[in-house]
Amino acid sequence: MDDGAAGTGGERGGSRSLLVGYTGKHLDEFHLDLEALTRGLVVVGQSGCGKSFFLARLLEEMVMKGRTEDRFLAIDANSDFRQGLKVVDLRVFEDKWLADLLSRTRAAPTREDEVRLAELASRTALETHPACLQARVFGTVESPFNLDWRELILDPRALTDYLSPGHKYFASYLWCLLWALSERKDHAGETETLRALAKGVWEMATSRRFSLDQITDPATQSALAIDLNELAESPEWRKTAADPGLPEELDKKRVSILETELLEKETARLRVVLSSLEYLWKLQVKEREAYLASRTPSASVAIPVAEKKKRPAWFVIVEEAHRLAAARPASPLAERVRDLLWQIASEGRKYGLYLILATQRPTKVAPGLLGECDNAVVMKMNSRADLEFLAKEMRILDVKLLEGTLHFQGKGNALAVGEAAGAAPNVVQFMTAPRRSAEGGGDLER
Repeated sequence: MDDGAAGTGGERGGSRSLLVGYTGKHLDEFHLDLEALTRGLVVVGQSGCGKSFFLARLLEEMVMKGRTEDRFLAIDANSDFRQGLKVVDLRVFEDKWLADLLSRTRAAPTREDEVRLAELASRTALETHPACLQARVFGTVESPFNLDWRELILDPRALTDYLSPGHKYFASYLWCLLWALSERKDHAGETETLRALAKGVWEMATSRRFSLDQITDPATQSALAIDLNELAESPEWRKTAADPGLPEELDKKRVSILETELLEKETARLRVVLSSLEYLWKLQVKEREAYLASRTPSASVAIPVAEKKKRPAWFVIVEEAHRLAAARPASPLAERVRDLLWQIASEGRKYGLYLILATQRPTKVAPGLLGECDNAVVMKMNSRADLEFLAKEMRILDVKLLEGTLHFQGKGNALAVGEAAGAAPNVVQFMTAPRRSAEGGGDLER
């Protein structure tokens, strides 16, 4: 990673180190290596063990200490990032930091503990860069998802995502599809045929005559957008073509957060995730192809390390991975999301697209997907069957190594395994450092 990026923090082997926790009774600093995390990370633990707490701290560190070219997308299934990465008032931040550490260290900390923790809290407050932690949260009133239905309906598979031929909206949806196709330049030779088909479908659906001129009328366009809102039964669609929204707004800030939990329908959640991930995939593939096309024909296909450091990269954090990458997808749309996550996990690295998966139910994640990641953070577990599954899925793990996680107490205790954890044997038990940002709708002490 670029040594010129913002942030303080230590370096390991020339790569950026992320301060995510503390080890031992003296609370020595524990760092994860950001470069190694490009090979994928799995965060697993039972509900309430502190996964989201750890992910927040990890994201804060990556944003502050990563390259300025790095971008981050968090798919927030539990509204843990509803306030983005808004830092608690720095005037009280240090006290909250200290209180949180003391509460998770031991029942009766010594005076030496208190001095050490106060030092750590002070340092963290001083190195926090609120300007670096600005994030855009999609799914709120101020920043709705606003997917563009004009693009989505050009995907033939979207028909089966939402409707069956017997659905009451099928005819109007098909009309929208045909009309959108007729307006695209790449279908110019078929315009009249498509418009004739659209007109016939419309008249069949509405049992009334219809003028093609109506499509340019703003009121008709607005009514059409509202009709599609009903179709999807969610507020995911933008009302007019001029409204900003996903997915093209993703890279306007370094950090984008999708508050998918705020959508009532699972179909809507999946559609938002699919649209965003497809956009990032196409964006990164296009960027790589443009770079390769600019080189001489005799040049190697492999991109030099120095050039990779200049290219934009995306880290995608997926909470509740067992829902978005299920072993048994409940719909064709869910299957498409799972397959795209798998593609990112297995092929994304060469395009600068990296995956961080978090789950409390590893056995429900698509078999083989976790194994595409070379690093793991395992928190409190309550099932030996889950440990056996993890050991089977990830070559870096074994049951004996993981048995201690069955006995972890309190929130934030974790076992890091993999190259990101440091030198061989690449296994470190640590206590998560408190997050700087407000948790969900509350604060650090929530």
